[in-house]
Amino acid sequence: MSGAIIIIITVVTIFSIKQGKAQATSTENLQEKVNAEINYLDTKLLSMLNGLNNIMLRNYVVTSKEVGQNSADIDDESSGASKNNEETESEAGSGTTDNEERTSLHELQSAGVLTTNKDANWDTLKTEIEILYSSWSTIILDLYKLNVNSEDILEFSTLLDSATIFIKNEDKPQALATLANLYACLPKYVQGYSNDNKQINIQKTKSSIVNAYSVVENENWNEISGQINDAEKSFLNVLNSVSTEEDYEVNKTYILIKELQNSITEKDKDIFYIKYKNVIEKLNNMK
Repeated sequence: MSGAIIIIITVVTIFSIKQGKAQATSTENLQEKVNAEINYLDTKLLSMLNGLNNIMLRNYVVTSKEVGQNSADIDDESSGASKNNEETESEAGSGTTDNEERTSLHELQSAGVLTTNKDANWDTLKTEIEILYSSWSTIILDLYKLNVNSEDILEFSTLLDSATIFIKNEDKPQALATLANLYACLPKYVQGYSNDNKQINIQKTKSSIVNAYSVVENENWNEISGQINDAEKSFLNVLNSVSTEEDYEVNKTYILIKELQNSITEKDKDIFYIKYKNVIEKLNNMK
């Protein structure tokens, strides 16, 4: 009888271990999925925030335009080759009178802060905020599964509605403030399901910098200074915890944060935007 009990206990133990491993693997996979979803929200929100001032993180963009060439000129350039009768009839039936061949011309254009206007592309922003709704409905479920605070999840939904209204009404200052508040939810979520202090502090650093950026339009330099000080404090936690191999990139990022901090004394929006652009791009590349 005692032998049977031992066998039963052994089977139950093995089953419990397997179940525990399966649950751990499932949780780990879900965390990886949510990390990807947080990265998506990070990218999408930053894109909209930057778009409100027409700021692009890359220095050049590829533009294209259609150019036309008269068909008579094309014929001359192609060794006098003439069109056959079928082509001629087809063109006659199309009602086209200027017989042009269209082609696309691509060129690089500067996308610097000083060379572009600060006007928001509201049509693009309205499209992006609508797309965010469909993604958020899926992300909500995953956050709940990882036991992220339900009030923090609800806060994002409420802010998303407000941001949509401000973008619909093309209210730039309020849209900036509300999108920054949406972005501030991200470090709360990461902290709710992850023990990765480096990731948490990088997310906090970016959130403080975004908060500062969101009030530059109103030239609230005291608030901007306070937010950049908070960003520095968060990033110092990263700086003090990295390995020797990571020192160079982390130190370089910290210098950029200090440069952003020093720019506040100038009280010049363009200088701030230039340095903001540099530090956000660097933080985006940190893993």
